[in-house]
Amino acid sequence: MCAIDAVRLHIPEGVAEDEAWEALWKAMGGKLPKRERDVAGIEAEALQGYFRQEFRHIIDGYVDHCRMLELVNLQPEGQARDEALAIHKRQRNRTEWQVRSCFNRYYRDMFVQGKRLAGSDRKLAKNEREMVRRLANNEAQFALNMLVDIETGEYTMPIEQRVELYGNALEEMKWLGFLYADLSPDRYVKWVMNSGPDGEECIDCAYMAGKLGAFARKLRARANARKGGETTAHEDTILRAAERGRATQGGRWGTGVYRVSELVRMAVTPQSGKLACCTNCRCKLQEARKPQTAPKAGRREQGEFVSLAPKIKTMDNRALRPKDRQRYSRLADKWAHEHVGRADEPIPV
Repeated sequence: MCAIDAVRLHIPEGVAEDEAWEALWKAMGGKLPKRERDVAGIEAEALQGYFRQEFRHIIDGYVDHCRMLELVNLQPEGQARDEALAIHKRQRNRTEWQVRSCFNRYYRDMFVQGKRLAGSDRKLAKNEREMVRRLANNEAQFALNMLVDIETGEYTMPIEQRVELYGNALEEMKWLGFLYADLSPDRYVKWVMNSGPDGEECIDCAYMAGKLGAFARKLRARANARKGGETTAHEDTILRAAERGRATQGGRWGTGVYRVSELVRMAVTPQSGKLACCTNCRCKLQEARKPQTAPKAGRREQGEFVSLAPKIKTMDNRALRPKDRQRYSRLADKWAHEHVGRADEPIPV
């Protein structure tokens, strides 16, 4: 057996160096050992816990600050009150910075763990950094709107519960990292529904998994169990949407199996804010083989995902401070997740 001291890699013109090295790594069977991929899953779960704790401390601190401000507002006009209001403005700016920093750090780290979960330990590429930045900015707009909720008291869901949902949303980054770890044309994954006791089954997840028939039957069964056995107007709307989605549900084979490159172009994963269940999703992605049967007649790979039951952002329904709410809403739309190809250059943070 002879030893090889060096290998010369010829990179064709027009091919990026990092892409060439990645192709060589894959060709040699390069993949993290199973034990390290298992650790990545544990680390991802830990990151969610740390994120929830840090974000909760930021929000709790701002809640306490606003309570103190209420006491200040009871004081008569004067220098002391003016100083307190100036402190409030600085505290508001600090809190906003903390929120943005928190989201950017944890979103990046979760994306990395998602890649490791799929066996890749390479650093984030430029397009991946841009996607992380987009999603962190998108979700931060909703979190910053929550600061306005705290200031005005105009909200219905408890703050503690909302913090938990933001922790759930972090899971989307894990699945994106899992997908972008290997975009080989022969790699496939399956969308697996797993609502569980604390999860939420929704029409969009049923569509992605190819389970709209079962979803509709469960919906009708719940209606039949109620007094009178009639479906509500909302349920009728959902059932009609489910019927419309049957023709393309579950991808080309109708089973929830997708080529990875197709799924990243659809720009949707479990826990995505684009889903009807939003961040209360309990679905997951699993490595899968390409189905042996031919795709269903007339089915092609899909473009960007569009929900069968589009939601109205709750910030758009608030009555108080509408200008602030509208600004956050516009920014959330601007930073909505979309696939970014490797040729796209990121905008500096």
